[in-house]
Amino acid sequence: MKKLFIVLVGIMVMGLFGCGQQKYNLELDGYGFSSKKTAYAEGDTVKVTYDMIATDTDYSFYLDCEDTKLNCDFENGAYVLTFKMPAHDVKLSVKSRNTMVYMPTVVITLENQAKTADIWIMEDTPEKRKQSVWGDPTIKACEVNEPREIELEVVSDDNLYIVRMIDEDGLFYEACNVEIEDGQSVVIKLQENHFDASVYVYDGDGSFVKEYEMFVAAL
Repeated sequence: MKKLFIVLVGIMVMGLFGCGQQKYNLELDGYGFSSKKTAYAEGDTVKVTYDMIATDTDYSFYLDCEDTKLNCDFENGAYVLTFKMPAHDVKLSVKSRNTMVYMPTVVITLENQAKTADIWIMEDTPEKRKQSVWGDPTIKACEVNEPREIELEVVSDDNLYIVRMIDEDGLFYEACNVEIEDGQSVVIKLQENHFDASVYVYDGDGSFVKEYEMFVAAL
């Protein structure tokens, strides 16, 4: 009888500790989201679906924090978004764009002088900086020393972009506030130590315009 009492007390204590675990709120910013719960403990897997999908529309999803990776899949006609709950409240948002609406563009030359890599060039906004899902690369598996002519959307009067790259060795590179105009060349180069990197912008005549240092980290 004494052993049974000890076991029961142990179960009650475990239950009390489980019930008292800190939970953090999940805010869904936008119509079309659904989740089974609105609060999760740190480390819990959060699963959210988004099913308000229109034709000829691109969707971008992002969290309002940089310490959490957001995974995005498409299943049964809906986007399925998953991530591990951090030790704080989070907000999941969506941004959509009609692909049939005409957007002015600029044509530039991109050259990768670092390592074979996937490269993204995207609008520089606070939301984009926090995004962990970026969609298809601007150039996938971009080879070294092979200039590529690419077309970018004109994103603002300032023409400010984020340049991101993941190379074949799993290193992540990023430069923000990169000003790019029509006819310019954008070159990604490694420094002499072969780890640090920069984005170099040149005008149509090949004259140097500006250097932007890249943040580099191992994934």
